[in-house]
Amino acid sequence: MKTVSSGLWFPDADIFLPGEMGTHTREAIREDVPPHHSESVVRRTPPQPTEEERRLGTPELIFKPENRVRVNDTRVYPYSAVCGLLVINRNQNAYYGTGFLAAPRLVITAGHNVYYHGDGFMEKIYVYPGLNGDRRNPVFPAAETRLFYSVEAWVLDQNRDFDLGAIILPTPLGDYAGWFSVSRFTTQTLDSLTVTVSGYPHTPPVESSPGTTQWHDVSRIDVESNRLRHWADTSIGQSGSPVFAYFPDKPNKYHVVGVHNWGYDAENVATRINEAVFAQIAAWRKMSEQIR
Repeated sequence: MKTVSSGLWFPDADIFLPGEMGTHTREAIREDVPPHHSESVVRRTPPQPTEEERRLGTPELIFKPENRVRVNDTRVYPYSAVCGLLVINRNQNAYYGTGFLAAPRLVITAGHNVYYHGDGFMEKIYVYPGLNGDRRNPVFPAAETRLFYSVEAWVLDQNRDFDLGAIILPTPLGDYAGWFSVSRFTTQTLDSLTVTVSGYPHTPPVESSPGTTQWHDVSRIDVESNRLRHWADTSIGQSGSPVFAYFPDKPNKYHVVGVHNWGYDAENVATRINEAVFAQIAAWRKMSEQIR
Protein backbone atom coordinates (compact mmCIF):
# COMPACT_ATOMS: atom_id res chain seq x y z
CA MET A 1 0.00 0.00 0.00
CA LYS A 2 1.53 3.29 -1.14
CA THR A 3 0.91 6.63 0.55
CA VAL A 4 0.22 9.48 -1.88
CA SER A 5 -0.82 13.04 -0.93
CA SER A 6 -1.96 11.84 2.51
CA GLY A 7 -4.25 9.31 0.85
CA LEU A 8 -4.10 5.57 0.33
CA TRP A 9 -3.93 3.61 -2.89
CA PHE A 10 -6.11 0.54 -3.12
CA PRO A 11 -5.79 -2.23 -5.71
CA ASP A 12 -8.48 -0.56 -7.85
CA ALA A 13 -6.40 2.66 -7.92
CA ASP A 14 -8.83 4.60 -5.76
CA ILE A 15 -7.27 7.24 -3.54
CA PHE A 16 -8.67 9.25 -0.64
CA LEU A 17 -7.86 11.91 1.92
CA PRO A 18 -8.80 10.44 5.32
CA GLY A 19 -11.77 11.68 7.32
CA GLU A 20 -12.60 11.56 11.03
CA MET A 21 -15.80 11.41 13.06
CA GLY A 22 -14.82 14.16 15.50
CA THR A 23 -15.00 14.21 19.28
CA HIS A 24 -18.52 15.57 19.83
CA THR A 25 -20.59 13.60 17.31
CA ARG A 26 -22.78 10.56 17.67
CA GLU A 27 -21.95 7.30 15.94
CA ALA A 28 -23.24 7.03 12.40
CA ILE A 29 -26.69 5.47 12.16
CA ARG A 30 -27.31 3.86 8.80
CA GLU A 31 -31.09 3.99 9.27
CA ASP A 32 -30.78 7.77 9.09
CA VAL A 33 -30.09 7.45 5.35
CA PRO A 34 -33.20 7.66 3.13
CA PRO A 35 -34.73 4.18 2.87
CA HIS A 36 -33.78 3.44 -0.72
CA HIS A 37 -31.78 0.60 -2.16
CA SER A 38 -29.53 0.96 -5.17
CA GLU A 39 -31.74 -1.36 -7.20
CA SER A 40 -34.76 0.91 -6.71
CA VAL A 41 -33.06 4.27 -7.27
CA VAL A 42 -33.84 5.32 -10.83
CA ARG A 43 -33.85 8.44 -12.95
CA ARG A 44 -36.81 10.68 -12.30
CA THR A 45 -38.83 13.22 -14.25
CA PRO A 46 -37.75 16.87 -13.89
CA PRO A 47 -40.03 19.90 -14.35
CA GLN A 48 -40.18 21.42 -17.83
CA PRO A 49 -37.42 24.05 -18.14
CA THR A 50 -37.83 27.50 -19.63
CA GLU A 51 -35.78 28.47 -22.68
CA GLU A 52 -33.40 30.47 -20.48
CA GLU A 53 -32.96 27.48 -18.18
CA ARG A 54 -32.23 25.25 -21.17
CA ARG A 55 -29.53 27.68 -22.27
CA LEU A 56 -27.98 28.65 -18.94
CA GLY A 57 -28.89 25.87 -16.55
CA THR A 58 -30.63 26.31 -13.20
CA PRO A 59 -29.23 26.39 -9.66
CA GLU A 60 -30.83 23.08 -8.63
CA LEU A 61 -33.78 20.85 -9.53
CA ILE A 62 -36.53 19.13 -7.60
CA PHE A 63 -37.95 16.08 -9.34
CA LYS A 64 -41.48 14.87 -8.75
CA PRO A 65 -42.42 13.46 -6.34
CA GLU A 66 -40.31 15.30 -3.77
CA ASN A 67 -38.09 12.74 -1.99
CA ARG A 68 -35.95 14.79 0.38
CA VAL A 69 -35.82 13.64 4.00
CA ARG A 70 -34.87 15.92 6.88
CA VAL A 71 -31.83 15.03 8.97
CA ASN A 72 -33.42 15.30 12.40
CA ASP A 73 -30.29 14.65 14.46
CA THR A 74 -27.37 16.53 12.96
CA ARG A 75 -25.09 15.36 15.78
CA VAL A 76 -24.83 12.09 13.88
CA TYR A 77 -21.75 11.72 11.68
CA PRO A 78 -21.42 12.29 8.73
CA TYR A 79 -24.31 14.81 8.73
CA SER A 80 -22.52 16.69 11.50
CA ALA A 81 -19.80 17.53 8.94
CA VAL A 82 -22.27 19.12 6.50
CA CYS A 83 -22.24 22.90 7.04
CA GLY A 84 -24.88 25.55 6.59
CA LEU A 85 -23.34 28.73 5.16
CA LEU A 86 -24.53 32.30 5.66
CA VAL A 87 -22.76 34.27 2.93
CA ILE A 88 -22.44 38.07 2.99
CA ASN A 89 -21.35 39.84 -0.20
CA ARG A 90 -19.62 43.19 -0.47
CA ASN A 91 -22.99 44.98 -0.71
CA GLN A 92 -23.97 43.35 2.61
CA ASN A 93 -26.60 41.13 0.96
CA ALA A 94 -27.08 37.75 2.63
CA TYR A 95 -27.27 34.41 0.81
CA TYR A 96 -27.42 30.80 1.92
CA GLY A 97 -25.32 27.88 0.82
CA THR A 98 -23.89 24.53 1.88
CA GLY A 99 -20.37 23.20 2.37
CA PHE A 100 -18.72 20.24 4.05
CA LEU A 101 -15.74 19.80 6.32
CA ALA A 102 -12.83 18.14 4.52
CA ALA A 103 -10.28 18.74 7.31
CA PRO A 104 -10.47 20.35 10.79
CA ARG A 105 -10.14 23.87 9.33
CA LEU A 106 -11.22 23.35 5.71
CA VAL A 107 -14.71 23.57 4.20
CA ILE A 108 -15.24 22.67 0.53
CA THR A 109 -18.17 24.26 -1.27
CA ALA A 110 -19.37 25.45 -4.67
CA GLY A 111 -17.25 28.18 -6.24
CA HIS A 112 -20.24 30.50 -6.61
CA ASN A 113 -20.66 30.52 -2.82
CA VAL A 114 -17.30 32.27 -2.46
CA TYR A 115 -16.99 34.04 -5.82
CA TYR A 116 -20.02 35.14 -7.83
CA HIS A 117 -19.56 36.64 -11.25
CA GLY A 118 -20.66 40.27 -11.09
CA ASP A 119 -20.10 40.42 -7.31
CA GLY A 120 -16.54 39.15 -7.02
CA PHE A 121 -15.39 37.44 -3.84
CA MET A 122 -17.74 37.53 -0.89
CA GLU A 123 -17.11 39.79 2.12
CA LYS A 124 -17.44 37.11 4.80
CA ILE A 125 -18.99 33.71 5.41
CA TYR A 126 -20.45 32.24 8.60
CA VAL A 127 -20.01 28.46 8.84
CA TYR A 128 -22.32 26.27 10.96
CA PRO A 129 -21.47 22.54 11.05
CA GLY A 130 -24.50 20.32 11.64
CA LEU A 131 -26.83 23.34 11.79
CA ASN A 132 -30.29 22.30 12.97
CA GLY A 133 -32.80 25.13 12.84
CA ASP A 134 -31.24 27.88 14.97
CA ARG A 135 -28.09 29.87 14.18
CA ARG A 136 -28.28 31.56 17.58
CA ASN A 137 -27.96 28.22 19.35
CA PRO A 138 -25.86 26.03 17.03
CA VAL A 139 -25.28 22.33 17.62
CA PHE A 140 -21.49 22.71 17.23
CA PRO A 141 -19.19 25.74 17.46
CA ALA A 142 -19.55 28.05 14.46
CA ALA A 143 -17.06 30.40 12.81
CA GLU A 144 -16.87 33.61 10.81
CA THR A 145 -14.18 33.82 8.15
CA ARG A 146 -12.98 36.12 5.39
CA LEU A 147 -10.49 33.64 3.95
CA PHE A 148 -11.73 31.69 0.94
CA TYR A 149 -10.50 30.52 -2.44
CA SER A 150 -11.69 29.28 -5.80
CA VAL A 151 -9.97 28.11 -9.00
CA GLU A 152 -9.12 29.94 -12.22
CA ALA A 153 -11.44 27.75 -14.29
CA TRP A 154 -14.36 29.16 -12.30
CA VAL A 155 -13.22 32.73 -11.52
CA LEU A 156 -11.79 33.53 -14.97
CA ASP A 157 -13.63 31.15 -17.30
CA GLN A 158 -16.97 30.61 -15.54
CA ASN A 159 -16.54 26.90 -16.23
CA ARG A 160 -19.34 25.14 -14.34
CA ASP A 161 -17.45 21.86 -14.41
CA PHE A 162 -15.07 23.43 -11.90
CA ASP A 163 -17.49 25.49 -9.81
CA LEU A 164 -15.44 24.79 -6.71
CA GLY A 165 -14.44 26.77 -3.64
CA ALA A 166 -12.65 26.42 -0.32
CA ILE A 167 -13.23 28.16 3.01
CA ILE A 168 -10.39 28.29 5.53
CA LEU A 169 -11.59 28.41 9.13
CA PRO A 170 -9.96 30.32 11.99
CA THR A 171 -10.69 27.45 14.40
CA PRO A 172 -10.75 23.64 13.91
CA LEU A 173 -14.50 23.05 13.78
CA GLY A 174 -13.83 19.60 12.36
CA ASP A 175 -12.33 18.49 15.67
CA TYR A 176 -15.87 18.73 17.06
CA ALA A 177 -18.09 17.91 14.08
CA GLY A 178 -15.78 15.57 12.15
CA TRP A 179 -14.81 15.74 8.49
CA PHE A 180 -15.35 13.65 5.38
CA SER A 181 -12.94 11.55 3.43
CA VAL A 182 -12.50 13.19 0.03
CA SER A 183 -11.93 10.62 -2.67
CA ARG A 184 -10.80 10.31 -6.23
CA PHE A 185 -12.39 7.09 -7.43
CA THR A 186 -12.12 5.38 -10.77
CA THR A 187 -15.03 5.49 -13.19
CA GLN A 188 -15.47 1.77 -12.61
CA THR A 189 -15.94 2.33 -8.87
CA LEU A 190 -18.26 5.32 -9.36
CA ASP A 191 -20.47 3.53 -11.88
CA SER A 192 -21.70 1.14 -9.22
CA LEU A 193 -22.52 3.77 -6.58
CA THR A 194 -25.69 5.09 -5.06
CA VAL A 195 -24.89 8.45 -3.46
CA THR A 196 -26.43 10.73 -0.86
CA VAL A 197 -26.69 14.51 -1.40
CA SER A 198 -27.27 16.44 1.82
CA GLY A 199 -27.48 20.18 2.35
CA TYR A 200 -29.34 23.28 3.47
CA PRO A 201 -32.07 24.51 1.09
CA HIS A 202 -33.10 28.16 1.25
CA THR A 203 -36.73 27.03 1.11
CA PRO A 204 -36.99 23.57 2.67
CA PRO A 205 -39.91 21.18 2.04
CA VAL A 206 -41.28 21.97 5.53
CA GLU A 207 -41.39 25.61 6.61
CA SER A 208 -38.44 26.73 8.74
CA SER A 209 -35.93 29.57 8.81
CA PRO A 210 -34.15 29.81 5.43
CA GLY A 211 -31.05 27.64 5.15
CA THR A 212 -31.15 26.25 8.69
CA THR A 213 -32.41 22.68 8.28
CA GLN A 214 -30.53 19.85 6.58
CA TRP A 215 -32.22 17.64 3.97
CA HIS A 216 -30.94 14.69 1.99
CA ASP A 217 -31.87 12.42 -0.89
CA VAL A 218 -30.21 9.54 -2.73
CA SER A 219 -29.54 8.87 -6.40
CA ARG A 220 -27.70 6.81 -8.93
CA ILE A 221 -25.04 8.76 -10.83
CA ASP A 222 -23.86 9.01 -14.40
CA VAL A 223 -20.11 9.56 -14.57
CA GLU A 224 -18.32 11.99 -16.89
CA SER A 225 -14.69 13.08 -16.84
CA ASN A 226 -15.38 16.31 -14.92
CA ARG A 227 -18.97 15.89 -13.73
CA LEU A 228 -21.33 13.56 -11.93
CA ARG A 229 -24.94 13.75 -13.07
CA HIS A 230 -27.53 12.79 -10.45
CA TRP A 231 -31.26 12.89 -9.75
CA ALA A 232 -31.36 13.64 -6.04
CA ASP A 233 -33.75 16.46 -5.13
CA THR A 234 -31.98 19.74 -4.39
CA SER A 235 -32.96 23.41 -4.39
CA ILE A 236 -31.33 26.83 -4.01
CA GLY A 237 -29.07 26.85 -0.95
CA GLN A 238 -27.82 23.31 -1.50
CA SER A 239 -25.04 24.37 -3.85
CA GLY A 240 -21.84 23.03 -2.31
CA SER A 241 -23.52 19.95 -0.81
CA PRO A 242 -21.35 16.85 -0.56
CA VAL A 243 -22.19 14.00 -2.90
CA PHE A 244 -21.05 11.08 -0.80
CA ALA A 245 -21.14 7.29 -0.70
CA TYR A 246 -20.88 4.72 2.07
CA PHE A 247 -18.11 2.11 2.01
CA PRO A 248 -18.42 -0.22 5.02
CA ASP A 249 -15.23 -2.07 4.07
CA LYS A 250 -12.93 0.98 3.93
CA PRO A 251 -11.18 2.55 6.94
CA ASN A 252 -13.03 5.82 6.29
CA LYS A 253 -16.61 4.84 5.55
CA TYR A 254 -18.08 8.10 4.19
CA HIS A 255 -16.41 9.35 1.02
CA VAL A 256 -17.26 12.55 -0.85
CA VAL A 257 -16.98 11.92 -4.60
CA GLY A 258 -18.46 15.18 -5.91
CA VAL A 259 -19.53 18.73 -5.02
CA HIS A 260 -23.10 19.55 -6.03
CA ASN A 261 -23.49 22.89 -7.79
CA TRP A 262 -25.95 23.12 -10.74
CA GLY A 263 -29.08 21.75 -12.38
CA TYR A 264 -29.90 21.38 -16.07
CA ASP A 265 -33.05 20.43 -17.94
CA ALA A 266 -33.00 16.75 -16.96
CA GLU A 267 -30.55 16.25 -14.10
CA ASN A 268 -28.56 17.83 -11.32
CA VAL A 269 -24.80 18.10 -11.68
CA ALA A 270 -21.83 17.90 -9.31
CA THR A 271 -18.17 18.62 -9.93
CA ARG A 272 -16.49 15.23 -9.94
CA ILE A 273 -13.49 14.78 -7.69
CA ASN A 274 -11.15 13.73 -10.48
CA GLU A 275 -7.36 13.93 -10.49
CA ALA A 276 -7.18 17.73 -10.84
CA VAL A 277 -9.89 18.46 -8.26
CA PHE A 278 -8.42 15.95 -5.81
CA ALA A 279 -4.98 17.58 -6.12
CA GLN A 280 -6.53 21.02 -5.53
CA ILE A 281 -8.41 19.89 -2.42
CA ALA A 282 -5.26 18.19 -1.12
CA ALA A 283 -3.41 21.51 -1.59
CA TRP A 284 -6.18 23.42 0.21
CA ARG A 285 -6.08 20.91 3.05
CA LYS A 286 -2.33 21.45 3.41
CA MET A 287 -2.88 25.24 3.30
CA SER A 288 -5.53 25.02 6.01
CA GLU A 289 -3.00 23.28 8.26
CA GLN A 290 -0.40 26.02 7.74
CA ILE A 291 -2.41 29.28 7.81
CA ARG A 292 -3.06 30.77 11.23
